[in-house]
Amino acid sequence: MKTIPLIIALNLVLFLAGPLLAQANEVQSGYPTYSLDELEVELYTPTHVHVNDLYGTIRSTYGREFLVSENGSTQDAPRNVQMLGDSLLIYDTSEYRARVLAAAAKLDVPGAAGSRQSASLPDESALALFEYTPRFLNVEAVFEALLPFAGMVKVANPDGGWKEISTVSVSHQSNLVIVREMPERVMQMKALLERIDQPKPHVTISCTVLRATRDQGDTDLPVELVENLSALVPYTQFDLVTMGLITTSVTPQAKLELRMPLADNSTAEALMIPEAYDAATGSLTLRDFRFQLPHTVEFSTRVTVHSDEYVVIGASGPVPVFVVLRLQTVSS
Repeated sequence: MKTIPLIIALNLVLFLAGPLLAQANEVQSGYPTYSLDELEVELYTPTHVHVNDLYGTIRSTYGREFLVSENGSTQDAPRNVQMLGDSLLIYDTSEYRARVLAAAAKLDVPGAAGSRQSASLPDESALALFEYTPRFLNVEAVFEALLPFAGMVKVANPDGGWKEISTVSVSHQSNLVIVREMPERVMQMKALLERIDQPKPHVTISCTVLRATRDQGDTDLPVELVENLSALVPYTQFDLVTMGLITTSVTPQAKLELRMPLADNSTAEALMIPEAYDAATGSLTLRDFRFQLPHTVEFSTRVTVHSDEYVVIGASGPVPVFVVLRLQTVSS
């Protein structure tokens, strides 16, 4: 059996049966009344008898209703025996709770009606063993991905009893994730790991900062860049303010910072937070792109950059300044 703090158990009662002290109903005569301090909560997890069978017997024999008084008011309480997962939740006075627990222990014996028969559980030999060494992720990331499958599986013992085996475990020393489950579940986990344990794509992001001019612009700028920009803005000449380049793996929510030197020894700063990379289309979505040019320009936006294409982000200022991003896929 498990004894748990009252405040935690009361939360469980709330979940199972609605508010413990609901809005006042008309007090029903004939029911015993207890103060909140007189009541205790305990969990009993059967070892041999299935909880469904034990719950039905205990509730029909020892189930009762009572009233609870608190702060001068009297309210209905939930039933004193509830089922929570593979356990019984008993909520009653200390004396009555002890009676219920004693009865449950007497019923919870091998061979009792409703006991867990080996025939209804798989043998341990029916479980598939799968050991996985991560290729690109670490073992913690793989274990986290398998959490929806993690738990305990019950198998029959040769003596007619049963035991529980952990389905997913980690060996940090061997860098292994160990799975013991029914074959069909193992196949599902293998398929998931094959899909997610892939190398992170690496990309190069270039950031070019240009200032429009009516004079002769910088002749060293790439012709393709000038033509793309001229098609979007009412300028044909541009001076290079600064530029920077960063090569990185694409990790969602990671912060990428790029500091680009300026002529006055200050720096322009770009902060990029990736949201998603689509390898099929070679496009990177930045959840947030923030740019700051000291004393002149500062803005933030969400943008998608396609591989080998220029994306022009304009910002107003005393003289128009344009930030141009370009993405190149290094590996995927």
